[in-house]
Amino acid sequence: MKEENLSVIYVPDDLENRSAFLNQKIKEATGKYICFVHEGDTLTADFEECCLKAMEPEGKLAADLGCVGYEVPALQDESPEVTARVMSNDDMLSRIFYMDHDQSMLWNKVFRRDLLKGFHISFEEGKSDSWDLCFLTEYLLHCDYVRMVPDHVISHVLSESAMDEIELLEAYDWARILLSDYEDAQWLCAQNMALVELMMFYSMQNASKEEKKAYKKSKLRKFARRANKLQFVPADEEDAALFRAWRWYGFTGKIR
Repeated sequence: MKEENLSVIYVPDDLENRSAFLNQKIKEATGKYICFVHEGDTLTADFEECCLKAMEPEGKLAADLGCVGYEVPALQDESPEVTARVMSNDDMLSRIFYMDHDQSMLWNKVFRRDLLKGFHISFEEGKSDSWDLCFLTEYLLHCDYVRMVPDHVISHVLSESAMDEIELLEAYDWARILLSDYEDAQWLCAQNMALVELMMFYSMQNASKEEKKAYKKSKLRKFARRANKLQFVPADEEDAALFRAWRWYGFTGKIR
């Protein structure tokens, strides 16, 4: 591989301002392509070669976004692709909202530096990794082709940072706005957002009495009040009942 074809940005867990750190690293990058790797991840010896193969394989169509194969030992999970594939940005925008083997993460992606800089795509200042979803969505709006390669070149370590529930739902909300011209992806985003809300609400139902009282003033209520806008399609009556209880919480502050 030629020098500076790929800038690998290693992302620590304990950053006070993660978005500012990443935006500065993008400015400093000199490679034609950029990837963001969790500091604890293990990369194979051919990681950079595989990233370049995803972007511009010899004699084949160049891609605007590359996705490489991975393993997540803590979840006994791995990327499902067995052959290389090329897809449109429309297909990939839907793919990032699949619940199984989703592609919403940054750490197995390869980005074109000229696209990031040319369209001023950056991480939202002061936000956590929940907003990576919006960064990826915005980037894909400026892509034509995405290439996925099956080679498992990353062993990913799960982040130890706590999830901010409000920020996660805000990120889904913003992604839905970004996807106004992509009906299928926007619908999948809304369904995914609703399922995340229900998972949060299920935990709230099992909280202590004191915790339930605190939820009465939580900012989560605004999402519960607006939940009908998601046009959620429940998989079964259990999900439907949970969704009704979630909306009831939004209007009353009561968890039942």
